[in-house]
Amino acid sequence: MSTADDILDQIDTALHDTTVSPDAMRSRPRSATPRPPVLALTYESREAARQALEQAGRAFSELHRAFETAAPRLEQAAADAADLFRAMREGNACPAESREP
Repeated sequence: MSTADDILDQIDTALHDTTVSPDAMRSRPRSATPRPPVLALTYESREAARQALEQAGRAFSELHRAFETAAPRLEQAAADAADLFRAMREGNACPAESREP
């Protein structure tokens, strides 16, 4: 006939494949693969994320407006540089002086 300790040892072996000393307290052994911590979304964390996204959206809008303002000037500067390199390759000194405003 099995004793209580034999039965408890069989249960421990079947469930967790662990050995427990006879004087140990009965508790669940730690899992070999611990669970990752669960992320708790609180009102404060959602509000902070919302504010950060709003700020990022405003910054992107400002950057977009600045680019829209600067784009024509950048395009003209690139065209002027291309004209200058073309003129230098052809041997002209300064093509910008001969251009009309």
